[in-house]
Order: sequence, then structure tokens, then C-alpha cells
Amino acid sequence: MTNTMSPLAIKTILLAALIQLVNALDFMMIMPLGPDLARDLSIPPTWIGYLGGRLYPSCRALFTVFCQVH
Repeated sequence: MTNTMSPLAIKTILLAALIQLVNALDFMMIMPLGPDLARDLSIPPTWIGYLGGRLYPSCRALFTVFCQVH
């Protein structure tokens, strides 16, 4: 008995994996810039966690929804 997946299922899984990869790479690129971003944005360095952990992904999610609508 072999389990075969449809081409659509394979493409969906591949797309989900690529989205997770991009998410991880974005996080790894933004967080090391924390001290520079804090200085340029005139925010306390303790707020960098909000930028990388909440604000940045939230903005990406809103942009994705906006692109889907238009």
C-alpha cells in the first residue's frame, strides 16, 4: 500500500515550508540590527523585543492580507 500525495498537496506543503524559512530568515536579519534600530528610531533598547517579536511580524501579516485583497 503506497501513500501518494496529489501535486496540489505537495505544492501546498512546499509553500508552507518556504514561508517558514522566510520568516526565520527575516527574524535572523532583523534581530542583530537591534541596537542600531533602537538608536535610529530613538527607542529604548529594551523595546527591541517588541519590534522583532510583535510589530514586525504583525506588519508582515497585515501587508499579506492587504495584498490578497487587492
